[in-house]
Amino acid sequence: DAFRSSGYDVMALGENSLTIESDGMAGLLGAARAGELPIVLSNIECGEEAVTATCEAGIAGLATQQVVVERSGIRVGVVNVVPEELTASIRARIRAGAELTAPLEDATARVDALRADGADLVVLVSNLDTNETAPRLTLDLLEGLGSDHAPDVVIATSTAQLVTQMQSTSGGTPVLTAAPGMLSQVVLRREGERWVIEESSEHELTGGEPQIAATVAGWNQEFCSQHDRPLAGDQLAAELDRAAFGQLVLRSMREQTSAEIAFINQRSVVDVGLFPLSGQLTSAKVHRALPNRTELRVARIKGA
Repeated sequence: DAFRSSGYDVMALGENSLTIESDGMAGLLGAARAGELPIVLSNIECGEEAVTATCEAGIAGLATQQVVVERSGIRVGVVNVVPEELTASIRARIRAGAELTAPLEDATARVDALRADGADLVVLVSNLDTNETAPRLTLDLLEGLGSDHAPDVVIATSTAQLVTQMQSTSGGTPVLTAAPGMLSQVVLRREGERWVIEESSEHELTGGEPQIAATVAGWNQEFCSQHDRPLAGDQLAAELDRAAFGQLVLRSMREQTSAEIAFINQRSVVDVGLFPLSGQLTSAKVHRALPNRTELRVARIKGA
């Protein structure tokens, strides 16, 4: 509802969307099925052992590999690629036998297809990088595409801590991103056969569309009613930064399971302007710092 109220034309799925609970993804796919919100995911196809009818009822059949949106006589084509390794993280019910394929091959094919279809502006959304890898994997992809298959503009994820705008070495393709909590607006100008950035600006996502504000306020109220409760214990003895909070989680895991070793993915702890933590620790703060729903698994393994 929020996407539609905002006037979005296309949704490009990334890791956060692909790995959410099945019910949440079902809602997104339902909107795509009804034609209300085109979902683009370029590097996915039904696996060799998948039952075609079953597979096409899931993400592979409802996401489209390329989208063309026409505005004011300009045909804008959109391509979106994600890491191939995410296949195992997509819920089985949604994946339905589909598999993510090599981003470079699919990006090449989709960009070429959009050019052949007469797209005036080709936008490549790169969901390849994390904060740890950005912008290397996106730039590697552009280098692999070369000038013959390069898009006109790249919108990259997880590069906000490094850059908000840069030019790739492959044909001077503009690479754009937005800082967390910001809406990035870019004005492009065509110069001969290429598009260049004329101006860009960032806007804080505050206020805005009343319908969206009301929807988010409802979510906040529901979340706080469930989770804004103090955890056992008194005030924190000292401030906790992101690393110290991660150590607290690991220590708690070991105590809860009587384990000698505990480990988590470093990216499981998310910094959303929450750190340093101080005062009373609440379950709401823990949920914000550890937003991904997961399970605590215990195993007995050999030292070797």
